[in-house]
Amino acid sequence: MNKVLLTGANGFLGKHLYSHFVADGFEVKTLSRTGDNIDYRIDIADSAAWDQLDFEPEIIINCAAILPGGNAGDENYVRSLFNTNCLGAYNLCKWVDKTISVKYILNVSSLSVIGKPWPIPLKEDSSAYPSGPHALYSLSKLNQEVLINSFQFSHPVKFAHARLSALFGPNMAWIGIMCSLIDKALKQEPITLSKGTKVSADFIYVTDVCRHFTTLVKKEAEGVINIASGEEVYLSDLAKFILNASGNKLDKLTNIETAGDYNRAVIDISKLKYLEPTFKNTDFVAALQTTIKYRQTSEH
Repeated sequence: MNKVLLTGANGFLGKHLYSHFVADGFEVKTLSRTGDNIDYRIDIADSAAWDQLDFEPEIIINCAAILPGGNAGDENYVRSLFNTNCLGAYNLCKWVDKTISVKYILNVSSLSVIGKPWPIPLKEDSSAYPSGPHALYSLSKLNQEVLINSFQFSHPVKFAHARLSALFGPNMAWIGIMCSLIDKALKQEPITLSKGTKVSADFIYVTDVCRHFTTLVKKEAEGVINIASGEEVYLSDLAKFILNASGNKLDKLTNIETAGDYNRAVIDISKLKYLEPTFKNTDFVAALQTTIKYRQTSEH
């Protein structure tokens, strides 16, 4: 199988996946509601728009998504979340049902479908109940998984849900704790953390995700698969890495330890390592330096 339809191709991950899969010899057609040089300009939430497709792929990689960061009190944002992430997935399944060439779907999901604090270690079968500030986004991604799981295809279709950890790299959507700390460091502003030695994250570099996705597609992996680095980074250590990489002194960092439990990201990636025996990720500090350099030289 080498014909791929890539949805959400104009996004951060989508652009990297396109370049990676083309370089690996796949024939890739792109689908997005925005962007230049897109093969199919389609909003996946529009069921009628799918009739425009005249491509017969064997593989679909679904990156189309509305990301967290919007206002949960904004009706338009909430509608866009569920239109794209849920209704869009349903429309994709309906199109696949009519397109017998499709044999495999790799759906890009998120580890945030598991409510925090996460169990240690976080496995694929952990009970899902989204919570926290981005609960609506997380719920829409969980709903997306359930929709695909429950769809009754009329021909054999394998599928996997790749639950991403904290994705980062040049050109990423500039939101989240890493981005905030980088901006403060570049502006030489003091950094104050709350519970920096109790809260951790698992950051995974975008080129590593592309490599892992290639493995999943080639092996037609099925089910839920955690896509993470397997490395736990406490926020206090992240801030120190960023300060060092940006030429700042560590005395700009203040960590305030308050009462409360640990909130850790200890991700079980044994399933991913089984699928990819040569598993290896980019050195975190080197990837972080590349991201900081991009931010320094960008127009932002």
